[in-house]
Amino acid sequence: MPLRFRGYAPWGRAMQVRLEQVRDSPFQWDEAETVDAKEIGHPDVQALSPVRWRGEIRFADPGYLLTATYSYQQTLSCQRCLEPLVETVEQPMQLLPVRRSASAFRVQ
Repeated sequence: MPLRFRGYAPWGRAMQVRLEQVRDSPFQWDEAETVDAKEIGHPDVQALSPVRWRGEIRFADPGYLLTATYSYQQTLSCQRCLEPLVETVEQPMQLLPVRRSASAFRVQ
């Protein structure tokens, strides 16, 4: 059964993971997603590097533990500066989806 992280795919893209395979061994990934700065919808964001996602999902009774980090660089306009500001963003995250029924999960 694939688990879709649709709520965590802000640009309409989703990842699928087969949870029956995760019970035996953790699933790891490392990928980059290109996002146009216009998709962010904020006037100060001038440019974005590809967003890099690294993480792992593993069985953690009674659910599955997702541990991940995303990182990117953003170029922001600065009203007080003479030049745009380049900032590196790196954010860890953890989710614990827990099965409520045979087909549904909730996130803790």
